[in-house]
Amino acid sequence: MEPEVRKIYDRFYDDQTKQQNAKLLGEFQVIEQIMEDGYDELFIGRNIESGEICLIKGYEVCYYNSGMGYAVYPLKNLLSPCDLCIYNPPSSMDGKPCSICPACAIPR
Repeated sequence: MEPEVRKIYDRFYDDQTKQQNAKLLGEFQVIEQIMEDGYDELFIGRNIESGEICLIKGYEVCYYNSGMGYAVYPLKNLLSPCDLCIYNPPSSMDGKPCSICPACAIPR
């Protein structure tokens, strides 16, 4: 199966005649869809041009000329799952796997 590639603009208008005013943020290969609920979406993608890994957030714009707005956040210094850990500081900073870490997926 081919990986999904999407062109991401700052806006996707409901009225397609206005789409020409949108700014292209990049073309991204979808690595993982994190969330999609019909109003918002969040996924990790790789910029085809630069190779940079980014977090892409889509959100519903709820007013006249509505549609979807998008923001791209480069993930520059991610070294491990501990960088995104909800526990601060992560208990695995000493090199041992966390006992409750979903990234290591082994309960201890």
